[in-house]
This record gives sequence, C-alpha cells and structure tokens, in this order.
Amino acid sequence: MTAQVATLVARLRTGLHVDVADTAGALLYERWVGAEQWPLAPVAVALLVGVAPERWQEHVESLGMASEARQLHDCLVSDLATDGAHVTSGLRLRAWAQGQGVAMPAAAETLLDFVARTLPRLAIETPLAAAAATRATDKEAVLGAALALVTRFTEDCLDEERMFDGARIARLMLAQSALWFADGPPRMSEQAIAELVEHYISGF
Repeated sequence: MTAQVATLVARLRTGLHVDVADTAGALLYERWVGAEQWPLAPVAVALLVGVAPERWQEHVESLGMASEARQLHDCLVSDLATDGAHVTSGLRLRAWAQGQGVAMPAAAETLLDFVARTLPRLAIETPLAAAAATRATDKEAVLGAALALVTRFTEDCLDEERMFDGARIARLMLAQSALWFADGPPRMSEQAIAELVEHYISGF
C-alpha cells in the first residue's frame, strides 16, 4: 500500500506548491490542528494533499481525479479511522503519512513540529468528554485559538519564567476574539478558558 498512497498523493498534488510554508497554508493548518478530531472526508484527505477542505471537491474535479481521491480516502479509512469517519489528530495523520513515504505539506510540518515539541498535551490528548455539544464546540474553538496564539504570538503568551501561561492566553484570546471566533466568542468565562488552556499546555 505504501507505493500506492505515495503515488495517489503525488498525483493529487498536481499544480500545488506544498513545499512552500506560506502564510495562507499556516493559517489553514492552525485552524484544524487544535480540533479534537479530523473528519476523514474532506478534511484529513484534503489537508494531507495540501488543499483547503472547502476547496477539495473543486480541486479533485479540476484534475479529473475522483477515482484517485476515493482510493486515498479508502486507504485512510482502512488504516486510521477511529469510527469509520475520523482521525484523532494531525500528528496521527502525519505519522501515518510518513510510514507511507509521504511528507505533509511544508506549512503543516512546521506547525506540527512545534506542537509535538512544545505542546504535546494540546496536540495528542483527547479532551475529556464535554457535557453538551455546545460545550464541545466551544472547547474545540478555544483550543484551536490557543494553539494559533502560542504559535503566532509566542512572546505574549509566556510568563516571567518563559512558560506558557493559561491566564495570559485567555486574556489575549478574548481581547482578539474577533480574529479567532468567526461565530462569536465562546460561551465560557475567562477563568474557564484559562483553566482549560492551562490543562492542555501543562506538562505530563
């Protein structure tokens, strides 16, 4: 299967510049890397190839590669799907891709390297089950925003001891809420956000 996956990805990357870690690419992966799960279709498949999920169908149709897209999706389902429809994290997807001889796009590699090195719990641990779907949505949005903040505004998120500070991150997140929450700020207090973020950036 290794050769098959590498060939499929290479074909589906026709016309893309996945070796360039540009700003647009970084923003794309920041949006998803804090999510609790990645839907296999279209998110995980599209991000593996290097396309925004909302443009995946258009990209596939423009190449005339619907068959290749289905085959790659089936490979992901066979090896990675936790429930037939999701993969647990970007790091899990990258590990699988590496085993298939495929590198993630440069924008993803840069971010995932940072996450794996600096924020292992935020990247790897599955958050505790939320009491309600709305809370789960808020939690995912907050973790995604926290990850974007610590990767793009690292200095503003550090305390005097050069450690990530949940309270600082929460204040900065809410002060810039229009940047991070397209559907409005989360229904969580600043203290609750700080405690959630602190849990996922603290050491094991």
